Amino acid sequence: MSARAERERYVAVVGDGNVRMVVEIEQWAQPPDGRRAFRGGVLSSGHRVHDALVGGPDPVPTDSRNPVAYFRHPSEAGTCRCGCGEAVPGGEWAQGHDQRPLHGVVNDDFGGSVGRFLDWYETNKTSAEV
Repeated sequence: MSARAERERYVAVVGDGNVRMVVEIEQWAQPPDGRRAFRGGVLSSGHRVHDALVGGPDPVPTDSRNPVAYFRHPSEAGTCRCGCGEAVPGGEWAQGHDQRPLHGVVNDDFGGSVGRFLDWYETNKTSAEV
């Protein structure tokens, strides 16, 4: 499971190209075997995400044979954190806009040197932050 999955709010279980069940993610955990797992509740009829998806096509079409897809419902779209105002249906940043604040920090605080930033990061990071 990718780290991206942990930023999402719902899990769709898909069979034969159609959503069979939707789970709202409540918590992520790392069992002793090192894998990642989530805990959540199966949504039932009457919940807006259940009603919009169950019985319909896969909301995250992919070539993967994995029947589980992690996503945010489009109704939870926000705007890009860079301030451009672009709608972002499944995350915090419009495509590529997450680079803007990173480059700003490198320019403002490290004289434009990515090497200086990386050296500082390696020195100052803690295992709890990573």
